[in-house]
Amino acid sequence: MSAMDVAALTVSIFAVCLSGVSLWVAIVRTKAAVRAADAAEEATGYKRTEVERNRVRFELEPLSSQDQHALWNKGTDSAYGVYVDVGRFGGDVSYDEFPSGHPERLHLSPLFGQEDRHITVTWYHTPDCSDVKRERKILVDWQPPAERQQ
Repeated sequence: MSAMDVAALTVSIFAVCLSGVSLWVAIVRTKAAVRAADAAEEATGYKRTEVERNRVRFELEPLSSQDQHALWNKGTDSAYGVYVDVGRFGGDVSYDEFPSGHPERLHLSPLFGQEDRHITVTWYHTPDCSDVKRERKILVDWQPPAERQQ
């Protein structure tokens, strides 16, 4: 074996080692990039869910009269195709659009021995009601805010 053969073998071994190190670095960086992408997706999904949840937020507040309540949309967007199932409290109601920051007065008559004290509100986020139907079950509170504090 001549000096030229030894030099060529040495350069070849060095090139193989360098390729192996480069491959290892590429794998480590790819794994790190995948972890970062997963974390970003999870964070974005959480924020998207939080924004989605705040688009329409129905709340029910008792008014001064025992059977009068205000149904509020305290979200950031209007709700469409809103249907309020009041159960045995009275007649169900529906609204084509329920704007943000808007209250609607509901007459909910309590029945003696009624076990389910909830109303169910369903709605859509789009005016044509083509998206997924959302639903919220709300507990009916009979005490007005002023009486609750006493």
